[in-house]
Amino acid sequence: MIWESRYWKKDILEIADKLEKRINQKKWFDSSNANAEKEIMISAFMVRKLFESKKIDDAIEQKTISILRYPSNGKKISLLRRLSPERFFDLEKPNKSKLTVKDLYNNIIYSYIFLLNIVDGEFKYFWVASDWNKFKFMLQIEVKDYITILREVGNYWPKAEGYFYDDKKEDYIVIRNDKKLEQYFNIIGHQEHIPKTKTKK
Repeated sequence: MIWESRYWKKDILEIADKLEKRINQKKWFDSSNANAEKEIMISAFMVRKLFESKKIDDAIEQKTISILRYPSNGKKISLLRRLSPERFFDLEKPNKSKLTVKDLYNNIIYSYIFLLNIVDGEFKYFWVASDWNKFKFMLQIEVKDYITILREVGNYWPKAEGYFYDDKKEDYIVIRNDKKLEQYFNIIGHQEHIPKTKTKK
C-alpha cells in the first residue's frame, strides 16, 4: 500500500525526462542500455503499484495507445534465442493494434522478450513479449507513447475522491473520477428516496 504518492510520482516524472533525453542520445554503451532498461522496467512497476494502491483514476488505466504487433512465424522462441526475436516473429507483416495502459505495464513486467531498439543513435521504440504470449506475438512500443503515459500518471492529482464501503467486496472502493462520484451520489440519493414497499403477511 502506498500512502503518500507524490514521491513516487516525482520519480516517475524524472524517469520520463531521462527517457526523453535518450530518444536522441547519440552514444550508447552497455551501461546506457542497462540504465534505459531499468528506467522502463522500474517505472512500469511503479505505475502498476500506484494503480493497485488506488492513487490514480482507473480510467487512465483503461486508456489505449497505438502499437505494432508482430505475429509468430511458427518457430518457438527459447531462452537462449530471445535476443534474436527477428528469427521467430514476422517483422515484415506487422499488425496495427491498441493496448491499454494496464496491459502495457503487465507486458513489460512479465516480459519474456524485452529489447531496446536503437538505430543510428535514436531510441524510438522497444520490443516486448510476455511470457504467456511469447509463442503468439511480439509488441512494438513507441518510447514517446510510454513517456506520455508516465507523465500523465506522474501529473495526476484528483480534484475530489470518495471512499465507500462495498458490502459485496467487504472492503472500501475508491472513486477519484468527478463524473463517477456525481453518478454515485445520484444513485445513492435516488435509492434513499425510493418508498419502501410493505410485504403482505
